Amino acid sequence: YIPPPAFEARNRALVNKFAAALGGAAAVEDFKVASRAFRDNIIGAEEFYQHCKSAMGAQLDSVFPELVALLPDIGKQQELVVGRDLGDKLDVCGTCGQLTAA
Repeated sequence: YIPPPAFEARNRALVNKFAAALGGAAAVEDFKVASRAFRDNIIGAEEFYQHCKSAMGAQLDSVFPELVALLPDIGKQQELVVGRDLGDKLDVCGTCGQLTAA
């Protein structure tokens, strides 16, 4: 995994978008717990996606590609996008499979 350009700034912006959409510290903490559980293989990609969808609703569509692109695990990136039509929102590295924002 190679961090994308402006990784830190983009990550902070993404966290701020999630915080605004989730609306409170408890909801943000719940998202962080689910995110860690996904990264640690405690929950699967579909369960994590559904958790995000129930927490954010339609707003998830606008942040999901960036969430995937900033996830520092190529395997986990791939798990999250299987079966999802992200069209032209993500590019795939032909060598390693890393997903980047289009």
